[in-house]
Amino acid sequence: MTINQLLQKLEPTSPILQANFGIERESLRVDRQGKLAHTPHPSCLGARSFHPYIQTDFCEFQMELITPVAKSTTEARRFLGAITDVAGRSISKDELLWPLSMPPRIKAQEIQVAQLENEFERHYRNYLAEKYGTKLQAISGIHYNMELGKDLVEALFKESDQTDMIAFKNALYLKLAQNYLRYRWGITYLFGAAPVAEQGFFDQEVPEPVRSFRNSDHGYVNKEEIQVSFASLEDYVSAIERYIEQGDLIAEKEFYSAVRFRGQKVNRSFLDKGITYLEFRNFDLNPFERIGISQTTMDTVHLLLLAFLWMDAPENVDQALAQGHALNEKIALSHPLEPLPSEAETQNITTALDQLVQHFGLGDYHQGLVKQVKDAFADPSQTLAAQLLPHIKDKSLADFALDKALAYHDYDWTAHYALKGYEEMELSTQMLLFDAIQKGIHFEILDEQDQFLKLWHKDHVEYVKNGNMTSKDNYVVPLAMANKTVTKKILANAGFPVPAGDEFTSLEQGLAYYPLIKDKQIVVKPKSTNFGLGISIFQEPASLDNYKKALEIAFAEDTAVLVEEFIPGTEYRFFILDGRCEAVLLLSLIHI
Repeated sequence: MTINQLLQKLEPTSPILQANFGIERESLRVDRQGKLAHTPHPSCLGARSFHPYIQTDFCEFQMELITPVAKSTTEARRFLGAITDVAGRSISKDELLWPLSMPPRIKAQEIQVAQLENEFERHYRNYLAEKYGTKLQAISGIHYNMELGKDLVEALFKESDQTDMIAFKNALYLKLAQNYLRYRWGITYLFGAAPVAEQGFFDQEVPEPVRSFRNSDHGYVNKEEIQVSFASLEDYVSAIERYIEQGDLIAEKEFYSAVRFRGQKVNRSFLDKGITYLEFRNFDLNPFERIGISQTTMDTVHLLLLAFLWMDAPENVDQALAQGHALNEKIALSHPLEPLPSEAETQNITTALDQLVQHFGLGDYHQGLVKQVKDAFADPSQTLAAQLLPHIKDKSLADFALDKALAYHDYDWTAHYALKGYEEMELSTQMLLFDAIQKGIHFEILDEQDQFLKLWHKDHVEYVKNGNMTSKDNYVVPLAMANKTVTKKILANAGFPVPAGDEFTSLEQGLAYYPLIKDKQIVVKPKSTNFGLGISIFQEPASLDNYKKALEIAFAEDTAVLVEEFIPGTEYRFFILDGRCEAVLLLSLIHI
């Protein structure tokens, strides 16, 4: 299957930026002197055997913060900011979150393997300690997860000659993984932030400073004999299975590639059930950011991933990826101010970025991101590793890291009654969200403006209004019904078919949605009104001018507007009192 040149075939109005995102951030707990904390995982965080947001990684003092799936990079960072806020206020006030990927000065005997409840997970960590050593496990970083948007994938599928969507998505993600590994050195060059290792971390002398120890073969990587081919998905799956059968790997998750396929419990299921998303694992913690990654980094990486899809896949995959690995090693272990070597084909990347931005008419912000990439490629002083050089004292970043950790700790405890990033919500809702995150209760913000939350654990679900109204108060039901967005989400979660669409709080947002609905029958309506006020129905595709007028009419009635697909049919309204249906009303619709 060839999927080259598919992006180039899409219309300029296609939803190129549509995607889902998730972030996993690892960080060590230290005391106020910058030494490893020897306290157990905080008990106030509840049972870590099921906690979805704050977990224990390899060792007892290594926390992993995991966001829910988000529809934008901004929302993903916002989630991570809130989870970081909760983690920072759940550990002891005398403890801090270490902001560097490379750990502070440590000794192997100080590192206690996480005492998890799950027997296999304990065995797995002890196995890793024996095989790779404990100090390497303390290296921390960011995992960047991305799923291409549904509408974007469907548009690409239509442009292809394929009839099997699962096989097509697998080929799409395989190509993206191949080009990512081929040009991984660009990520290391731009965002590497592990220039030094503290004294005694490595057994042998290594050159310092460099761009990223973590992203070199000095980091936490598989043994050299583990060579998994990305030439095909079958090759990938079979190679990992073979290494497990031979005893070279204990489980599929021990394969530590910079990119991994995700979405199924076992790798072989990718072949018939499909890859859901990709996990990119080679991002160092950015110590200049409280949560470890900046908004511009998130958006630049998203743009780079799309550029890798724009580019053709390598012809000789194994050879191209081997060359990419060697180049990444060379760049990772270079001085942060050393220019890129001649074999680093930056022109391939920047040309793809320019063509992508031009073809899809991306605006000033994304054009600015491309310019930053070009400037950094030309001038290494603009890279993240180079920005850390002035802070290195006596081959150490410990003092700098401790200062940052203390500053971030103080920020976490500023306005400690609020939840960072959600200050616009009512205080009672913020406090409830804080407690839900802390205890590992799943949450979804159904409607931020209306203070509507969904909380659940296992099979128990609560819909909460204003931080204090739950199923214990029957009035929460009519309040939910009065909110079209909340009602739609509740019905969808219960398995009822609901019209596709989205919600907007500004005319500009609504107009930007036009490319996705320009050929469809749609309804434009205020979010919270009744009796047909402000509703426009288009049984034929709407022109941009008519669509804009419909948005203006709807916004005249409400501060939020829904744009949904039109589903023809008969509408009935049922009046229920004390569990009995007392009346049914047949509505007559006026079509526009």
